[in-house]
Amino acid sequence: MLPKPNPQSQRRAAQHPCSRSQQLKQEKIDHIMEGLKYIGRQINLKTIRNFILDEGISEADIIFLNPKNFDDVLLEYREVYREGVIMPFYLLGILITEGKHDEIPVGRVLLKKGINNSSRDNSENDNEYYNGEEIFRCGYCGNVVDFDGSELEPYERNRKIKILEKFGSEVIVHPRHGRCCREQWNK
Repeated sequence: MLPKPNPQSQRRAAQHPCSRSQQLKQEKIDHIMEGLKYIGRQINLKTIRNFILDEGISEADIIFLNPKNFDDVLLEYREVYREGVIMPFYLLGILITEGKHDEIPVGRVLLKKGINNSSRDNSENDNEYYNGEEIFRCGYCGNVVDFDGSELEPYERNRKIKILEKFGSEVIVHPRHGRCCREQWNK
């Protein structure tokens, strides 16, 4: 038979400031846990795509991944499509972003419904955003390229050109052997 709890000790614990912070911490964990989903043994483009389609996720929702899973998905995207990744990263119109290490376990996703109010098509300020990012140019023709010399998608290429025009000498520019001029490099 279990002993009965002492009501005085319960009241003291409820009034103790540490118990309030522990309670808030537990509420935060519970809030996060309700959005965590298991979508398969391995998180990759295919499992995320299937998750989006199966759950009927809308453009107002955001999927958060553990930083390790997020990096793996972006590397897979680069490998499969042989092109640079445009950030923020959208898959089937859904924003896929990186969460914090302590919030999302590896192998799980955190789905937040109805919190993505931004429209990626209406953002004029994206072209002016500059936060010390490095830009890579073909050393032969000067074309803006990705870090490995591959050509960028038109949107990303135009965004980087506008950054160069606006910030000029503040931008760090690295020369690369661009795939646009592959024949010229072999001469």
